[in-house]
Amino acid sequence: MAKSELRDTDKGWREMLRAAQALAGGAYVKVGILGDDERGGLHKTDPTTGKASPLTVAEIAVVNEFGTEDGHVPQRSFVRSTFDRMREELERDAAKLIVQVVLDRKMTVEAALSILGLKLATGIRSTIVDGSGVPPPNAPSTARAKARGTGKAREKAIAGARPLVDTGAMLAAISYGVVLGTVEKAHKFLTGRKG
Repeated sequence: MAKSELRDTDKGWREMLRAAQALAGGAYVKVGILGDDERGGLHKTDPTTGKASPLTVAEIAVVNEFGTEDGHVPQRSFVRSTFDRMREELERDAAKLIVQVVLDRKMTVEAALSILGLKLATGIRSTIVDGSGVPPPNAPSTARAKARGTGKAREKAIAGARPLVDTGAMLAAISYGVVLGTVEKAHKFLTGRKG
């Protein structure tokens, strides 16, 4: 009588299972102005008083994103509007990246989420600096306050004063951070400088 033998040859199933479990543990990416760290901290310093604005860059971003309850500052969504515009593209990219993480095992979960985070963060910055700016336009008084120079140069500066584009503090504070389970990786800023 012939002797039977059972062999268990793993051709990658355990590795695929590990990659899928890494996703099931709560992996995601956060994008925007993520906190009151160095770049999300106090806004510019007033040269006459030497004091920083009482609002942080993160707080100013919230005011611009949602407006104020009294309507004095209108909603100028730059995060939600960008996500809404890019949503389908991000979903397509995420589907392709999941295949590379789980099935092909050519990429880590962190690398895949970093790609998505960088793409959305870049889109948010583009929304702000785009030639049309973020609607609605500044009030005339705000445009005048932002304008520098005199004569024709000042008139041109008033006409070109766009919402959210001022000191560049808002742009510099846009970052993304990958969260794997309960561990949040360091925020990554688009300028390459460490936060």
